[in-house]
Amino acid sequence: MLYPIKESAVATKLVSFLAGSLRKQLILGMVLVIALTMTTFIYVTTLHLRAAEVVDHHEQEVTFTNMLTAASVTVLASGEITDLQVLVDALNGYPDLRQVAILDVDGQILAHTDHSRIGLHLPGFPLEAGTSAISQHPEVREITSPLIMSGQKVGWVYATLDKSHLAQKVQRILISGFLLAVLGTALGVLIAVLASRFLTRRLRIIHEVADAVKAGNHQARVYLYGEDEASQLGRQFNFMLDSIEQHDEQLRSFYECDLVGLTITSPDKGWISINHYLCELLGYSEQELRSMTWVELTYPADLSADLDQFNRVVSGEIDGYSLEKRFISRTGEVIPTNLVVRCIRKENGEVKFITAMVEDIRPHKATEAQIERLALYDQLTHLPNRRLLLDRIRQALASCERSSKSGALLFIDLDNFKTLNDTLGHDMGDLLLQKVAERLTTCVRENDTVARLGGDEFVVMLTDLNANTLDAAAQTKAIADKILALLNQRYQLNSHPYQSTPSIGVTLFGISQCDIDELLKQADIAMYQAKRGGRNTVCFFDPAMQNELNARATLEIELQTAIEQRQFELYFQPQVDHTHRVQGAEALIRWRHPQHGIVFPDAYIPLAEQTGLIQSIGDWMLGSACAQIKSWQNHEATRHLTLSVNVSARQMHHPSFVTNIITIVQRHGIDPRLLRLELTESVLLENMELTAAKMHELGAQGIRFDLDDFGTGYSSLQYLKKLPLHQLKIDQSFVSDIEFDGNDRAIVQTIIAMAQSLNLEVIAEGVETEKQEQILGSMGCLHYQGYRFGKPVPLDEFEQAIGDGKSTA
Repeated sequence: MLYPIKESAVATKLVSFLAGSLRKQLILGMVLVIALTMTTFIYVTTLHLRAAEVVDHHEQEVTFTNMLTAASVTVLASGEITDLQVLVDALNGYPDLRQVAILDVDGQILAHTDHSRIGLHLPGFPLEAGTSAISQHPEVREITSPLIMSGQKVGWVYATLDKSHLAQKVQRILISGFLLAVLGTALGVLIAVLASRFLTRRLRIIHEVADAVKAGNHQARVYLYGEDEASQLGRQFNFMLDSIEQHDEQLRSFYECDLVGLTITSPDKGWISINHYLCELLGYSEQELRSMTWVELTYPADLSADLDQFNRVVSGEIDGYSLEKRFISRTGEVIPTNLVVRCIRKENGEVKFITAMVEDIRPHKATEAQIERLALYDQLTHLPNRRLLLDRIRQALASCERSSKSGALLFIDLDNFKTLNDTLGHDMGDLLLQKVAERLTTCVRENDTVARLGGDEFVVMLTDLNANTLDAAAQTKAIADKILALLNQRYQLNSHPYQSTPSIGVTLFGISQCDIDELLKQADIAMYQAKRGGRNTVCFFDPAMQNELNARATLEIELQTAIEQRQFELYFQPQVDHTHRVQGAEALIRWRHPQHGIVFPDAYIPLAEQTGLIQSIGDWMLGSACAQIKSWQNHEATRHLTLSVNVSARQMHHPSFVTNIITIVQRHGIDPRLLRLELTESVLLENMELTAAKMHELGAQGIRFDLDDFGTGYSSLQYLKKLPLHQLKIDQSFVSDIEFDGNDRAIVQTIIAMAQSLNLEVIAEGVETEKQEQILGSMGCLHYQGYRFGKPVPLDEFEQAIGDGKSTA
């Protein structure tokens, strides 16, 4: 049995020895080629030389034989036998000749180099062959040639030649060839070593640089000069190293940047690389992260979605994915991130590396939350705003339809909130709204909604109420009463204790289908019903109230049209003295409606006050009144007449009130003393200091102020003393029963006495009988206004009446 183990081991070692060095391979290859070439060349040359020597000797032998045979035949032909010996002796100097014999036909020696053998017979002769022959022996060559004369064989020539000299010569040729082969091979080895060293020196330099780069010296470069292949390879190698270094720097710069967390993992090796940012983000060191898994770091609720995508990557279904994912830091903080995973595969499709980019999106989430808060939440109270409320109502309606349950909307308005703003300031108002929001939130369940619509208006939405209407109403009433009681408790607004009450309107939904706007409208109507019911109460929606508000909305539109189309006109009611002489008039507005005819102020002035339209109406009245005063000033009979115009609180507190009045007066060029502005006590109570300043400013221009409906409000000597008033107007409610009611007579008497003590004029309105006039006159009131002296009439009737010197009654 053969065991080729050693041969295999030797071959393996040889292959291992050669495989690690291009120089060794080049030297061995060149040596083998040179040795084989030299050996083959010397061998072939030696063979040729040997063959040439043999042929040369053979030709010499043939020539010698032919010459000896020819000479012998010639001697025999001459008949001189003794001359044969002479011929033989003459050949003694022939090279390598051992013996020569001339024989007769029977083999008897006729001549011989050894004279003693003449006459003897040579063994083996005569020969039967009749031709020349040269026999080969290791050291001797025998030559036999017949002597032919006249066609007859007459004898033989026999000679022996020494071959040892030829053999030595051939041996010397072989030895010389071997030595030349060895010398040529040695020289070839030397040349191969030098050539390989020269040829591989540049490659060795490149190899050393490659080893240095591999060892971590990324600055190592190949420095070769020339244009040969090695130099070009070196420059290409340097370019490649520069490109790799640049790419590495870019990758390292990106990898180490504090923008995103980056990591590289593999199925076999786990964590391969983790950048510093990811460690900082999660609060772990790199060593700690390497001992952990993604599962440990992932927020449990997000693990399933991440694993599903990761398994699709591993199975080859996808090469990457991105999703929002939350991680858990060392401190337990839940960190929202944007995770981007990409896979690098081997040629067979198996996963080689998996890269992950983790972007911290907490600022983005905070921005989103801020945007959402700005878009969906009230900035003062942090309650849902109208937009979010509408969306939740929409969801609640859909839920009611599915579950057959019901819900409710509570519209809450704070009573007298404007007074708080005006007296304590808007900061206190904002603080109250915040405290109201806090209290409302404590009154409802988690699935209910508390929202702020704006101003002092809040809405509470209750859901999951009983499907039965009465039961749902009872549930809602209980919560509404709770809210009412809690909002009635005293507030502490910094250093100011404050009591506030709400008016709450309620409407149910879910029982009958209704759109969102209609629901809010119903709750608003119910709230206004609570206001009308005395405030600080809860009212459920009443369809009759809705009809009233629909009419109110229609009236508001028509009133706006009336302002635009100037459908108003002034009526005039005379004001007389005790002699019944007309001293002036009160300008009263009338609305000439296209369909309804004359509409009296009580039907629309309150609405105009609420909607702000009173400002436009008041400006028109003042302008028309001044124009009329100007007209009267142009006639002797009317130039003394004054004209009184009612001013509302909304007008009085407008920032440009004073400027508007002065502008109108100057534009018409009237005597300002003829314009009297009638104010009610409610106007004076609201921001009295500012009101007083405006009155004094206008009073300085000559405009006079009358206090209307005196005695019906919060009559106070304080403002009578401070304000530049010229006349008190006794309200008709005291005048109407002055004949029969002692209290009314006492009140009127007090008012007149008060006015006289303050040097104020007094005029009584609503005077309808002669008896009322007599009583008022007896008390010292000398100016009157009422039906006894004339009703409010259009301008032409009024001027006609005073032109005739008659009353307008």
